[in-house]
Amino acid sequence: LRSSEAQAATMLEVLEEGVMLVDLSGRPVQANAAAHRITGLTDLREFPNVFDPAWKLMDPAGFPLPTGAYPAVQALRTGVTVRDTQVLFTRPDGEWIIASLNAIPLLEGGQQAGAVVSFTDVTASYLLQRQLEAQALHDPLTGLPNRRQVTTLLKQLCGERPPPPTAVMILTLHNFPNLLDRIGRQGADRLIQLVAQRLEDAVSDRGVAAHLTEHEFLLLLTRPGPPEPAGPELLSGPESLVGPESPGETDRSDDPAGQWAAQLLDRLNGTFDLDGQAVHVTFRLGYALHPEDGRTPAELLRHADLALKHTGHSPAARRFEPVMAADVERRLRLEECLQRAVATGTLSVHYQPVMAVPQREIRSLEALLRWQDPVLGTVSPAEFIPVAESSGLINDLGTFVLREALCQAVRWNARRRAPLSVNVNVSVTQFSSGTFPDVVRDALHRTGADPRWLTLEVTEAVAAQDLPSVTRQLHALKALGARIALDDFGTGYSSLALLSQLPIDFLKLDRLLVQGVHLDPRRQVLLRSVVHLGLELGFVVVAEGVELPEELSFVQACGCAHVQGFLLARPQSPQQLNLNAPHH
Repeated sequence: LRSSEAQAATMLEVLEEGVMLVDLSGRPVQANAAAHRITGLTDLREFPNVFDPAWKLMDPAGFPLPTGAYPAVQALRTGVTVRDTQVLFTRPDGEWIIASLNAIPLLEGGQQAGAVVSFTDVTASYLLQRQLEAQALHDPLTGLPNRRQVTTLLKQLCGERPPPPTAVMILTLHNFPNLLDRIGRQGADRLIQLVAQRLEDAVSDRGVAAHLTEHEFLLLLTRPGPPEPAGPELLSGPESLVGPESPGETDRSDDPAGQWAAQLLDRLNGTFDLDGQAVHVTFRLGYALHPEDGRTPAELLRHADLALKHTGHSPAARRFEPVMAADVERRLRLEECLQRAVATGTLSVHYQPVMAVPQREIRSLEALLRWQDPVLGTVSPAEFIPVAESSGLINDLGTFVLREALCQAVRWNARRRAPLSVNVNVSVTQFSSGTFPDVVRDALHRTGADPRWLTLEVTEAVAAQDLPSVTRQLHALKALGARIALDDFGTGYSSLALLSQLPIDFLKLDRLLVQGVHLDPRRQVLLRSVVHLGLELGFVVVAEGVELPEELSFVQACGCAHVQGFLLARPQSPQQLNLNAPHH
């Protein structure tokens, strides 16, 4: 028995885990060396009774625990084992530790005689866990809460009854990709940190600022109390950020959140000092109000993001409006129906003649895609072409129009002495792959059309994307025998340099140069000069958008012999076109 007891005592002494034996009254009667080392209590007589509040145990957050919550007390009172309870304990030297406690009832002869309390110092692992949790909830670059943490907070706010008025704002740096090219990754990181500091100062006690993505921030603003006096970098504002609401721009007097957002942009837009480099930055902001603009976190975040998108390309703040969601629904519906129309071949191609004046003879016909949907009705190309671009359907649409137009040219020219050519528009996306000449070659082969019957229309926006690649492909198309028209000349991307760099045959003047030209002497000078320039360079010049006799007379007087517009002919289906009738 003595040998067994000695072995047990030796085992207790070599354990890294502190072990303390207490009797039924809670008095410590034995403690191993690890228990003395962990607690800092050198003598067994220094160990208080487990019922004694002198232990001053706290939960890990620092809140005092009642003695009834001590694991040893629970084990003694209930006879049930208590495991893995973390507590904060302050040692006699003032150092605190986080300890993990187990308390197991001790039985003798079937009767409870006390308890065995074991404990380990888990301070290091606890702090590491807290650090990892903090990293999981905070952005490492800015130290701000991240999406996960702010979404949790937003869920709590939305779940309160009654729900507190809350403004959900998404803020983004305007034209960030261009800014990144200019200042580099290190400069961009420093800029994001400076913006984060200003946002923290701005929201102050009004809410929380979070870092969402590379250049996006999220602000959650609730109804604050009376604002404290603001320093030079803090924003003052109305006592309530969320007042009587009505959709609209941020300058409405009945929208305090909008006023605050506009004031925030005024403070943020401007110059930031990046280690001696002055960088001018502007911002855009979209926001939604809870509960008026959404009642769930997903709704509020989606609506704030929609409002941000509707700020366009200028630094501005915009509140969500229901029509924005309707626009998105319409766009999604359009994409779904357009995919079905492409798959089932229910799209059609109409043709608008390009006339030679004064004879008014048809020289070519521009192929224009039309969509009559059984559910949506007539859908304008101005609406469905951008959807096709963004959804990746534009290549399928372009190939369809190309083949259909060439097939129609074959049918027309089978019974004509003077062949007609068809004009087919080409988008930026079709050129982006670099394989568009192969698509045209395949379409010519499939349809049996003469390449000379095909004119491909490209806009200056297409050439501006990647001029060397586009020029290379245009030369390949010319080598096939097709002709090239530069469309919409005279709008945003106009550059005289393009006229010498691109292998074009036709110069089509944008309708903005033509419409109302007879009423504006300055535009008359401009149009006359452009027509003369095109003719001098050897191009066939076509005036688009001719709708009035006065416009037709002026472009003719300028020497422009080819016109296109509603005055002479509207787009029509092949069945409606009478190619032999005179056009007035």
